[in-house]
Amino acid sequence: MKFNNKGQTLIEAVIALSIIITIMTVTTVAVISSLNNANFVRSQTQANKLSQEGMEYVRDQIMNNGRFTTFSTSPYTQANGYCLSSTYAMESAPTGSICTQLIDGKFSRVVRFTNALCSSTTFTNGVRALVTVYWRDGKCGGTTYCHSQESTSCFINPSKSAPSSTAPTGI
Repeated sequence: MKFNNKGQTLIEAVIALSIIITIMTVTTVAVISSLNNANFVRSQTQANKLSQEGMEYVRDQIMNNGRFTTFSTSPYTQANGYCLSSTYAMESAPTGSICTQLIDGKFSRVVRFTNALCSSTTFTNGVRALVTVYWRDGKCGGTTYCHSQESTSCFINPSKSAPSSTAPTGI
């Protein structure tokens, strides 16, 4: 009795090929996902650095260059805030608060000043600075910025008296 094994060899080859393709697909998806996550973390770290850098510039301008009263007056408390470029040029932000001058071709940095709440107390002798860095990646789609990193700090003007004993003191 003779058996014809030609069909069985073809089925084994198709099964082996499908297993190899499945393993390669899973590996490719895992690598792409890892690369996307690494790029996001890299961008988030850079945005955090730019946000802190912007806050340090504001702190320097307020504390060392006598610009406290300039930042705490109404022209600087506009709703849209100010674009802060990589060279620290401060210009009025357009409506929507996204600056057109990008840092590293990807990040938009906006600074806003208010005398709103700091440490749960509204104060009249200080200013709150909020630095926000926006960026987008492949997940955002189009021209929309879907990621942001913020830093906020409250600055008290020591030359003015505090409104109450519960007002924050110092920086």
